[in-house]
Amino acid sequence: MPLLKYPATATPYKGMVLTNPGGPGESGIEFLAENSALLAPIVGSNYDFVSWEPRGLGYSMPATNCTGTLSSIPGIQKRSSYSSDKLHGPNLQSQFFEDALRSANEIGQACEAVTGGPNEAGPHMTTLVVVKDVISILDAYAASEEARSVEEPSILNFWGFSYGTFIGQTFATLYPDRVGRLVLDGVVDGEDYTSGAGVTNVLGADEALSTFFLYCHLAGPAQCPYYTGSTARDIFLRFEETLLRLDTNAAYENNWANATEISLGLEAIKVISRIHTYFPIDSFPQFAELAVAFEAMSQNITMDKIQQVCTAPHDLGIVFDTQETVRGSSGRLLTCSFSRWRTYQVVISI
Repeated sequence: MPLLKYPATATPYKGMVLTNPGGPGESGIEFLAENSALLAPIVGSNYDFVSWEPRGLGYSMPATNCTGTLSSIPGIQKRSSYSSDKLHGPNLQSQFFEDALRSANEIGQACEAVTGGPNEAGPHMTTLVVVKDVISILDAYAASEEARSVEEPSILNFWGFSYGTFIGQTFATLYPDRVGRLVLDGVVDGEDYTSGAGVTNVLGADEALSTFFLYCHLAGPAQCPYYTGSTARDIFLRFEETLLRLDTNAAYENNWANATEISLGLEAIKVISRIHTYFPIDSFPQFAELAVAFEAMSQNITMDKIQQVCTAPHDLGIVFDTQETVRGSSGRLLTCSFSRWRTYQVVISI
């Protein structure tokens, strides 16, 4: 289980701050390597800034990789067609959610077969084990030579993001006497997370997306390519019109030839829009360009146009590591790389 340290550069030396980027499934090593120069000054140059690789992930050994087993599993490579102002538009059919659940179960079974043995990483990929590993890191650090000058070297100073906040919550619950300074950034609802429902993840999503229309209006046509009309509501109505074109229920009820494309297009818009609400400050300028692409796709939907939306660069400081392959009515394969959360939530147990 490797660790990476961005060392303190100032005196007096004050100790160590651990960090975890979340996921679950993100590499702590890559996160620190890529972001330490930006984040360490916020922590303070008197501290070592340290991250580790949770078991089964990234550079840890044994590592978990279920992707090699997925191609032979039925349902993975080919899926079925799946009062303030709020967006109104078609919903995805229930088949979409049934297929998502079935695919998730199949991925979980594949990972259990690959990494579920007693000598594999799977049984140790839990939040409880992660927290116990943090205790081991703290104990080792407290016994080290460099910690001799530090007051209370065995307590946890921690900056956790997203799922990393759940690590912090769990640590504080189990070891309250070892808590130093904790920053929980992008807080996960612990009870909702452990239930597996994920309901609170989407609370406020409509409101967050609605701010895009306001900021696009304030930015003006020179900076927002999706700008239209003279008010933020005009921009909002333009987006709503795009959604209304993709009436999945009508498409299937009337046996439209492009029903599958309509369903996949609507799925792409919903999933990508939700992802961008997670990083609104960084991603809204890019989302304005994507909204133009959504509109063009909806006006004459084809697999080529869906593919362009799916493969558009999503430069949000995150990596979409998993791919979901679906088949349109023409029989052509389409690869969309925006389904990583669905996979990680199944592979990484609690």
